[in-house]
Amino acid sequence: MLKGSTGDQLMVLVGGRMQVLDITEGGREIGLNFLVAGDYFGELAVIDGLPRSASVIAMESSVVAFLLKAQALALFHQNALVAERVMKGLAKKLRTASVYQTILCLPSASQRVFALLQRLCVVSPGGLVVENPPKQQVLAIMANTSRETVSRALKVLLDQGIVEKDNHRLIVRRPAALQKLSSHDATQGHA
Repeated sequence: MLKGSTGDQLMVLVGGRMQVLDITEGGREIGLNFLVAGDYFGELAVIDGLPRSASVIAMESSVVAFLLKAQALALFHQNALVAERVMKGLAKKLRTASVYQTILCLPSASQRVFALLQRLCVVSPGGLVVENPPKQQVLAIMANTSRETVSRALKVLLDQGIVEKDNHRLIVRRPAALQKLSSHDATQGHA
């Protein structure tokens, strides 16, 4: 799905993983969020009839189901539970966009990386973790910086024992330190 295309279908990610991207006027990609199995997308264009507001790309082999605009609108109008879930989904997306907008306003690229990693954390039995962390290039797109900056920021976290790599996750050993770095750039001059 490409930004600016006609919104004539609602899509549901049946399997796989995708990323929602926007492109700045300068041509730089900015990652907006991730989609996992069960997520739907394209609802804005279906609802308001305007062109798609973002692009969606597959991050791995994915299966997508399509529902034509007329069928999707009929489903929204005829089923209150579906309409309520779509409204709650839109509210969640708006809140997430607000958080990412705040992250992108941080003055330092390293701070943006730290804040983004903090945002990606989930609570697990072992503490805070980032499960299946995005590749450095994906993090760079999301933080509006370079892959090299992401690499340097991750090195700071690993060297200071703030995070630890374990299989397919990052374990946050010192959450307060990560919080501090996301509010004050400890790698001054590394943008």
